[in-house]
Amino acid sequence: MNTENKISKDEIIVNIIHELKTPITTIYLVSQTLRNNFDDIGEINYFDIIDEECSTMSNLLDRLIMLNKIEDPKIQFDNNINIHDVLTVAVNSMKATLKGKKGILTEYYRAEHFIVKGNGDLLISAFRNIIQNSIIYCNTVPEITITTYNENNDIVLLFSDNGIGIEEKYYDKVFDKYYKIPDKKHVDGTGLGLYYVNKNIRRLGGSVVINSCVGKGTTLKITLPICLTKI
Repeated sequence: MNTENKISKDEIIVNIIHELKTPITTIYLVSQTLRNNFDDIGEINYFDIIDEECSTMSNLLDRLIMLNKIEDPKIQFDNNINIHDVLTVAVNSMKATLKGKKGILTEYYRAEHFIVKGNGDLLISAFRNIIQNSIIYCNTVPEITITTYNENNDIVLLFSDNGIGIEEKYYDKVFDKYYKIPDKKHVDGTGLGLYYVNKNIRRLGGSVVINSCVGKGTTLKITLPICLTKI
């Protein structure tokens, strides 16, 4: 009985989240339509602000859906996934938010072997979350670099930014569920982002390592085993 109630509750939550995404999508599409009918937008581009906030809300709802999925034992994690493809999807989904901050994102996809076993939707959500953190936790124009390369039988992904950085004493704590670094300037986080990223990557047999310098930026190193069998 308890299991049935839990499943029912989870399904209701996911349905509500999907319902919330509909008006957000509508607002975004209306914004795009209005933008195309304005010759002089002005110094403050309110359409960019609308697009950015819609993107932020949509990504947050996606994160909640994926968090629900990753804790579901029935979810499949054995699909052949092209890491470069899912990175591209994640980057494209964050373009509106990045544009709103006048940010720069550079990609260096150098890995020659980039197929892993996993779940594409969950990986896209994880990568999107990392990019979003780099944008949010930055006191200047965000500069983000994504690099991939092979190391032994793994693919390594480096997400580097010029954000506020993380003190070393918090390196392990940021992966705890609901943990938020004490910071008066950035208090809007849920404490779920890096917990979700770490849990997702570890479930695929990978690892996440932080290297950061306060005031200069952070590099998140993700290592995943590649699929050695030919597809």
